[in-house]
This record gives sequence, structure tokens and C-alpha cells, in this order.
Amino acid sequence: STEELGESFRFLLPGQLNNGQDLGLVYDRSQWQAAQERVQTLYSNSGYIRSQVIAEEARRSPAPGDSVPLLDLRLNIVEGQPAYINKINIVGNDVTHERVIREAIVIVPGELFNRDRLLRSYQNVSNLNFFEQPMAIPDIDPTASGDVDITFRVQEKRTGNINFGASIGQGTGLGGFLGLEEPNLFGRG
Repeated sequence: STEELGESFRFLLPGQLNNGQDLGLVYDRSQWQAAQERVQTLYSNSGYIRSQVIAEEARRSPAPGDSVPLLDLRLNIVEGQPAYINKINIVGNDVTHERVIREAIVIVPGELFNRDRLLRSYQNVSNLNFFEQPMAIPDIDPTASGDVDITFRVQEKRTGNINFGASIGQGTGLGGFLGLEEPNLFGRG
């Protein structure tokens, strides 16, 4: 939205006025690059994963009688077509049922691609704590129609423990315990 784009450039708010001219601010390349990245993220979160945000900087000569150099900043944005999620694949879940993993994924086929929601899905699956860490970053594969297939690759890890022990006492006799802990029993989470 226009408001979200405006937030990306808050650091460019006008400076003090001098004889009716806006002096602007001192150029900070790191803020300019951060703004460019925020704009790219806004487009990625709106389905435009192939968008290109190209920053341009052009120096201008100072105005007559002024020694302050000027810099024009411009972002050229090529949107392309928005991408929708076609399929979500899960690979490597030998024990954990696919349903358990899908419940942790917050993106669904048919919706616009959203990078932040993909990242949240990745974190949710990772936080199940049933898989080796760090998990592989999900694959984003373009389809012939311009949409994307997303593949989550997981590798099961051992999640269970077996504990046992025995004791013998003169007054109490023989005692023991056996414990089984398996948070992912039968792969059902």
C-alpha cells in the first residue's frame, strides 16, 4: 500500500527550510539500501517474487551560489506478474505424519505468495522439534504458468528416550522403574 511504501522512506522526510528551499537530509547509504530492501520485501509479500527494485543515485551540481552538492535518489520498480502458490510439498517425513507438518504451515495453495508467511511456516515446522536443525530453507520452484511450488525438506531426528533403573534395599526389597518418553509417538505429534 502507499502507506507501507511511505514508511520505508520515513528517513527522507524534509529537512529545514532555507529561503523557501528544502535542504533535505544528509545522505546515508545504509538507510537508502535498507529502504530498498524494505520495498523489495513489500513486493515479495504481495506476490511479486520476481519484482526488481533498482536503486539509482544521480549527483547534481549545487545551485548557483551554493556549495552543497545535491543527490537525486530514485527507485525503479519492475513488478512483473504476481505469483500464486500452486502446491506445497513435504519431503523426508518418514515418521511424522504429513498432517502434523501441514498444520504448522500457514500458507496454502491458491493464495498469493508471501515471503513473511513462508518464513513463519518454516519457523513453525522447525519449532515442532521433530526434525534435525537447522532445517533446509524451503525450495521455491516456478511452474510453467508463473506460479510457484514450495517444498519443505525435513530430516527426522530421534525424539524419544527410554529410562530404566533398579534398586535393592534391606528394608524395602527390590524396586525399579521403566520410563518411555516419545513426544512424536507414532508420528502424530
